[in-house]
Amino acid sequence: MQRRNFLGLGTLLASSSLLTLPGCGGGGSDADIEADLMQAQADEHTARALAVSPASPKARVIVIGGGMAGATFAKYMRMWGDAVEVTLVERSSVYTSNIMSSMVLTGQRTLASLNYKYDTLRTKYGVKTVFAEVRAIDPVLARVTLASGAVLTADRIVLAPGIEFDPVAGLTDPNLMPHAWKAGPQTTLLTNQLNAMPAGGTVVLTIPKAPYRCPPGPYERACLLADWLKLKKPRSKIIVLDANPDILVEKDNFMSAFLGLHGSVLEYRNNVTRKREKPRPSGRGGRAQARAASRWLGG
Repeated sequence: MQRRNFLGLGTLLASSSLLTLPGCGGGGSDADIEADLMQAQADEHTARALAVSPASPKARVIVIGGGMAGATFAKYMRMWGDAVEVTLVERSSVYTSNIMSSMVLTGQRTLASLNYKYDTLRTKYGVKTVFAEVRAIDPVLARVTLASGAVLTADRIVLAPGIEFDPVAGLTDPNLMPHAWKAGPQTTLLTNQLNAMPAGGTVVLTIPKAPYRCPPGPYERACLLADWLKLKKPRSKIIVLDANPDILVEKDNFMSAFLGLHGSVLEYRNNVTRKREKPRPSGRGGRAQARAASRWLGG
């Protein structure tokens, strides 16, 4: 093995940790190390190429929506595409992850810990970002008009705008019973409502009829809240009203948790049909009731 290649391999190892050396007591042959070096150099070249949007792209793609779907597509389109220019259009420069947001309700995470920016997509994968509202889309001419009046053009447009939540019958002010399935202001609001609930209070969590987005979500939240109630709100309970005939996913695990681990504070009812929601932030004797009406609706 030539000395300059060995030194080059050492530099790559030190700077980018691209390779893993054999364990103690063993070692690869010169041919193995040469192959690792060549792969490391190729990987480094690929990484440098990805970090810059192509000057002469073979194709241009606009992705609308920078959530998990849109950001993931943008990343892998740059990784797997052949000199494809990718522009991500998103209204906000910070994405707040819905995943793990139920842990904010129980104080196990902060909302700020779920905030992610798009810097890595730009600097590592060469994705162009435009933070703006979309006013119109022309699918025939593949044009996107922004609220500012600016027009973006491409060969293909990918839509990943997320979902909308259906209104709850009888609930004129959603902030009285925030579902908090979209991480953000409602997460903070519901957290505050739960913290303000006195010991001995009741939380009601409702599960809509399938199909809806992420079937385990409400059942997982019920377990988190039940555990939190036992620790923070003595004599309190959570009532789970499920519109479905049975637990939709991981039935054995959730039933074991509902009847066993959390049986002292959790009451599960299936086949429940809700007609209207009537919020009651405070009841008789000033006893507050925090009602977590969890609406996890599919799009």
